[in-house]
Amino acid sequence: MGSRVGRLWWPLLATGLTWGAFLVLAPLLKAPTLAPELAERLAGGVRLALFPVAVVLAQMASVQFRQLGAGAPSGRSYRVARRALADTMVYTVAFLPMLLALSTELPPAWLGCLVLLVILFVTGRLLFWIGSLNDARLAASGTAVTLNVVLGMLAYLLLQVTS
Repeated sequence: MGSRVGRLWWPLLATGLTWGAFLVLAPLLKAPTLAPELAERLAGGVRLALFPVAVVLAQMASVQFRQLGAGAPSGRSYRVARRALADTMVYTVAFLPMLLALSTELPPAWLGCLVLLVILFVTGRLLFWIGSLNDARLAASGTAVTLNVVLGMLAYLLLQVTS
C-alpha cells in the first residue's frame, strides 16, 4: 500500500507545482513579448514551438544512437527510449496547435504566458524522458506536468470557443 501512495505522491506534487508556478509567474509575464498583430502573434508562436520540437528531435537522435550502438534494436534501453519518444510525440502533437491557437486568442497583455507554457511543457517532457530511463517517479512527475499544461490550454481554448 505504501508504494502505491508513494507512486501517486510524485505526480500530485508535480501537478501542484505546475499550477502553482503558472499562478505565481503568469501575472509577472503580463508585459507582451509579441506584437499584437495576428501575423506577429503567429510568428512568435511558431518561434516558441521550436523548443518542444527540439526535445522531440533530441529524443529521435537518442533512439537512433541507441539503435546504432546496439547493432540490433532489441535492448531494454532502446525499447524504453522508443516508448518515451512516442509519448513525447503524442503530447507535442496536442501541444503545438494549441500553442498557435493561444498565440492568436490570448489578450495582448497575457502573451508572455506563452513563454511560461513552453517552459513548463519542455520541463515536463525532459523530466519524463530522464525518468523513463532512470526513475519511474520522475517519469510520472514529468507526465503530470505535461498533462496539466495541455489540459489547461485545452480548457482555456474550449472556454473561448463556447463563449
